[in-house]
Amino acid sequence: MDCACAIENMFLAATSLGIGSCWINQLGTTCDDPEVREFITSLGVPENHKVYGCVALGFADPQIPKKEKTVKVGTVTIVK
Repeated sequence: MDCACAIENMFLAATSLGIGSCWINQLGTTCDDPEVREFITSLGVPENHKVYGCVALGFADPQIPKKEKTVKVGTVTIVK
């Protein structure tokens, strides 16, 4: 949960700077794969640390329009 909170704060900070972001979730299940572990260790992550999430940051292509979401007043969305 701490990882999720930290990543959300990174997303909010990135958005405030006009930077797009994406959560890369697969490292949590693949960080013990030998090739993946070798790569993340080369980035400075100690071998005894587990990676729970990763953030990709970048600038959106200005040629691709943003899809605006509109919600009717009084609408409730339940995600199951």
